[in-house]
Amino acid sequence: MLNVSTHLNKNNLHFLGCLILVVALPFSSFLISFSLILLVINWLRPGSLVQDLKSNITNPFVMLCCSYFLIHIIGLSYTENLSAGLNNIKNKLPLLILPIVICCSSKLPVKQLKILLYSFIGSNVILSLICIGYYIPDSSRLWFDQNLSIFISPIYFGLTISLALVLLFYYSYKFRDSISRINLILRLFLGIYLLIFLALIQARGAILSIAVLTIAISGYLILFKKNYILGVWKLLILISLFGCYYLFSPNAKSNIQSIPNDIQSYLSNDKFTYSSTAMRLILWEASLEVFKKNQYLGVGTGDVFTELKKEYLNRNPDLIRNSRVKGKPMNCHNQAIQSAVGLGVIGIIVFLSMLIIPGIKAYQTNNYLFLMTILILFISMLTESILERQIGITTFSFFCSLFYSHQKL
Repeated sequence: MLNVSTHLNKNNLHFLGCLILVVALPFSSFLISFSLILLVINWLRPGSLVQDLKSNITNPFVMLCCSYFLIHIIGLSYTENLSAGLNNIKNKLPLLILPIVICCSSKLPVKQLKILLYSFIGSNVILSLICIGYYIPDSSRLWFDQNLSIFISPIYFGLTISLALVLLFYYSYKFRDSISRINLILRLFLGIYLLIFLALIQARGAILSIAVLTIAISGYLILFKKNYILGVWKLLILISLFGCYYLFSPNAKSNIQSIPNDIQSYLSNDKFTYSSTAMRLILWEASLEVFKKNQYLGVGTGDVFTELKKEYLNRNPDLIRNSRVKGKPMNCHNQAIQSAVGLGVIGIIVFLSMLIIPGIKAYQTNNYLFLMTILILFISMLTESILERQIGITTFSFFCSLFYSHQKL
């Protein structure tokens, strides 16, 4: 009787830790840290720890995440900025903790999984409403302003909202026969609201990832499932929403229209520009140059920002006056390049393997939720170094671990 009670309490605490984490993701680093501590302490309690560890330690996703963390530890041995390296390791702890704790624990019941995922959706919706309510007195700030995201960076709020949208539409489609028509309509309007909020906070990376995912799903429905109506319907909704975004957002117009000019300016070596597109192109060029000089081992876990900034400013000395550059740490704005610069060829191989190998297995087992999550995260990683901040690492580690280990979601 005591063993049964202990087992139940351990499972309940595991669920509580996961619940706190998903609710806290869009707004509180303190609660994220608290939930991680709770999950680890609970996982180490007496129970079926050894058995769960033995049966899941060969899980490909767990092994790859642990390997990626381990090479960051090794990178400390040849880094010059040890303080920055240790801080990097601290930020990446969720990449070690969550895959082991989630994949090597008893699977959550379906009811608890639904509570977790709907709580995550609810947290994003409520926080977006709070953001809007905060700026209602100054209504001019409600229209296409990144400052509307008052809790975290719009980049990461956009990431969590895009994952919430994936969950919302995935479950609405999967259980469409058992959901009332009114419920489906409410979910549709809720999804449209979240898409509008993404536009309001100018979360361009999230908007791009949702667009690419929608096109991929539409193509799959049309080409493989022969469901032409649903596939075309999704594309028409996407085109309509992007048309409205382009027409009503002045920033969208200027950003899209400036892209050809930014690329032309970059190609003509007129690199003294502060535009987002041009600065990313220059950053990628500088990052690849640093990688060429340190191909095999990289610059070390703690020296990426230092070496990148040195190369960046050597190439563009005028940018030292730019407040967006001066005095601020820099990253590569691309997670693959970030891994290559810091850890060399091994780093980029392990990073890509961490996405591709589990993705292939998910495709083979029809684990579409994991595939969609990986796609959203991968697209976000093309323009941002998502795994360099706690919220990005935790979002990646938690949802990929959960969806990979619970394949019948």
